[in-house]
Amino acid sequence: MKILNIYSIAPVDLSKVFDQEDDNVVQEHASKIQEIEGGFDRIVCRHALSILEPETIPATFDKLGSLLNNWGELWVITPALEYFAAQCYSDIPAPVFHQVVFGSKQAHNRCGFTLAWLRNLVETLNLSIVASRQQKWEIPYQDTVVPVLENIVIGRKFIYPEKE
Repeated sequence: MKILNIYSIAPVDLSKVFDQEDDNVVQEHASKIQEIEGGFDRIVCRHALSILEPETIPATFDKLGSLLNNWGELWVITPALEYFAAQCYSDIPAPVFHQVVFGSKQAHNRCGFTLAWLRNLVETLNLSIVASRQQKWEIPYQDTVVPVLENIVIGRKFIYPEKE
C-alpha cells in the first residue's frame, strides 16, 4: 500500500498507524499538493489543509482525487470548525482555542472546515463516503490535555471497469 501524508508543520510517522514500511509512505507539505505525481492507495490530510487559501480548496481536492488509485481512500481530518465556533465563550483555554482556530507561528490557518463542507468536497470527487463523523481530539496544554472535537471524512474511489 502506498500512502501519501499531507502535513502542515512537520511530517508525521504514519508507519505505526497504518502498519506500513517507511518506504511506502510519501510525506509532502500541504503547499506542494499541486506538484505531486503518482498514484496512492491512501492519502491522509490530518490538520493540514487549513493553511491553504480558501479559493484553492476546490482545486486542491480535485488534485487529491486524481492522485488516488482505484479503491484508494482519501482521509481528511480537520479541527471541527462548527464545534469551535460554538465554544467561543467556553472554558477552553484561550491559547488552545486560538491555536486551533488561527494556527501557530509555523502554520497560520487561512480556512476552516465544517463536517458538511468536508463531505461535500469529498462527494464532488465522486468518492463513496466510508466515514463521516466528529471524534474526540486531545490537545496538550500545560500540565493537562484539553478535549475538543475534530471532523473526519473518509472517501473511497471506485471506478467500474468498462464493459466490452
